[in-house]
Amino acid sequence: MKKCFIILLIALCVLGIVACKHEPAAHEHTWNDGEITTPATCTTDGEKTFTCTGCGETKTEVIAATGHTFSDEWSWDVNEGTHYHAATCGHTDVRGDEASHTYNQVPTTPATCTDNGLMTWTCSVCGIHYQTQIDRLGHDLSEEYAEVPATCTTDGTKAHRHCSRCDKDFDTDGNLIADVVIPAGHTWDEGTPDGGFIVFECQVCHETMKKQKGVYDIGDTGPGGGIVFYNCDADNTEEDPDGADNLKSSECGWKYLEAAPRDLKVVDGVPSVDSELEGYHDAESLFIWAFYRESSGSYNLLVNGKKTHDENCTGSAIGTGESNTERLVAAMGNSPFAGATGDSTTTLYAAKLCLDLEYNDCNDWFLPSLDELRLMYELKDTIGGFIADWFWSSTESEGPVYSMKLNFANGEDTWYGRNNGFHIRPIRSFL
Repeated sequence: MKKCFIILLIALCVLGIVACKHEPAAHEHTWNDGEITTPATCTTDGEKTFTCTGCGETKTEVIAATGHTFSDEWSWDVNEGTHYHAATCGHTDVRGDEASHTYNQVPTTPATCTDNGLMTWTCSVCGIHYQTQIDRLGHDLSEEYAEVPATCTTDGTKAHRHCSRCDKDFDTDGNLIADVVIPAGHTWDEGTPDGGFIVFECQVCHETMKKQKGVYDIGDTGPGGGIVFYNCDADNTEEDPDGADNLKSSECGWKYLEAAPRDLKVVDGVPSVDSELEGYHDAESLFIWAFYRESSGSYNLLVNGKKTHDENCTGSAIGTGESNTERLVAAMGNSPFAGATGDSTTTLYAAKLCLDLEYNDCNDWFLPSLDELRLMYELKDTIGGFIADWFWSSTESEGPVYSMKLNFANGEDTWYGRNNGFHIRPIRSFL
C-alpha cells in the first residue's frame, strides 16, 4: 500500500511539471544601420551586413552594382569619327552614348571666281567642327562681245567677255576691264581763232563748237592732254568770293585741275601715261610711297622732319597736291628707303615718278592730295581709264610709316604702309 502511494505521488509530480512547462515569448530584432562589408563597384554587386542590437544575430543585403559614370561633356574619336561621353569611373575603355557624327555644312567663306572659299562642317550633336577648302570657281565667261565703236553722240563698248558669276568684264586675253564703255565724243580739230573765241570743228560729223579762249568745262581735254575735272572758281560768288574750297584763281595762281588720261606706268625706266606707247600695257603699274629717314638705322620721319604729325606735314585739301609732291621729293631725294627698316632703297616711288613725268609737252605733273583724289573718284567716269583698285595720294598719315590711299572701287580711303604698291594717276594745274 505504501508502495502504491509513492508511485501515485511520482506520477502526479510528473503531470504537474508537464502542465507548468510553456514556450518563451518571441524576440523582435532591432537592426543597426548596417556596415558595408563588400563595396559595390561599377560592374559587381556589393554586400551590407546588419546586426541585431539585442541578440547579435546578423543578416545581409545586396548592394546593386553602381554602373559606370560619365562626363556631361562630349569627347571625340578623330580616327573613328565618333563622339561619346568619357567614363569618369576609371574605366577608360568604356564610352557612353557613342555614335557617329552628324554633320551640317555651311560655306563660311564662299568661293569666288578668283579666291578659294571655306566650308565649315559642324556636328549637330556634339558641336565638333572642321573646315575644308572650296576650290575657286573660275570665271564663267560669255562668248565674246564684238567692239561697238562710239560715235560723236553715242557711247560704244569695247570687245569683251562678261563673267556671269562676278559680274565683271574681261578682254580677249582674260585681263580685267574696269569699264567697257567707249565714251561718245567729238573729235575736235585744233580750232580756228575767231576774235576772242576759238571755233572747233568735229573731224567726224563736222559739228562746230565755239569757246572763249582759255575757258574749259569739266570733261574737256586740258592743255596737258589730260581731262579737266576741277575749276576752283566754279563755286565763287559775289557773296562768297573764295567759294567752299576757299580758293580763287587770281590768288592761288591756277584755275583748273586736269588728270592724266591713264594711270602712270614705267616703260623702259621712264614714267608714262601714254597708252599708245609700245610696252605701256605690260609695264609695271604698282609703286610704293617710300620712307623718309636720314639713315638706315634712324627713325622714319614725316616731311616736317619729325616723328609726329603737325601743320607742316603734307596737306589733304584741294590745291595742296603740287606742294606736297615737291616737298616729298625734296625731303626723300632720288632714292629713299623702300622699307620701314633696313637699307634697301628705290628710285621708283610715287611722288618722284609724278614729278618726273613728261606728257604732251608738260612736265609739271604731281601726285594728287587726298581731297583731289576724292574729286577724281567722283568724276572717274568722266576722266575715264580707272581700274577698280587702290590709288596713292600725296597726303601723309599721322605716323611716318603710313600714307593715305583711296579705293576707286567704292570711294573708301584709309592709311596704309608705304612699302605697298598701288596705282598712281598724276594731275596738273593750269590757268
